Amino acid sequence: MQVRTTPGVNGEVTFNYQSAQEWSEQVPTLSGVDIRFFDLPAYSLVNARLGYRFYKNRADASVTVFNALSGVFDDAPQMHPFGNRVGRRVMGFLSYTL
Repeated sequence: MQVRTTPGVNGEVTFNYQSAQEWSEQVPTLSGVDIRFFDLPAYSLVNARLGYRFYKNRADASVTVFNALSGVFDDAPQMHPFGNRVGRRVMGFLSYTL
């Protein structure tokens, strides 16, 4: 969902859902390479952005929160069996259009 206002304030919220998955990965062992199966639970991602357009709509300053609900209801999601957990991140942006 996006909102843009005449005074220059704009915002956006996105929702993504990833269903549960079973990954098969090659795992080295002492006797060779085995195929192992890893279960990854379902998770939801909510991202939000709040920005302000100024200087004749050519400049934009914004703050974005990625994975806003991480750790609120359960642990941060793991998007790959061998990957790190992806927690909440906050970033600021400043852009200018020529």
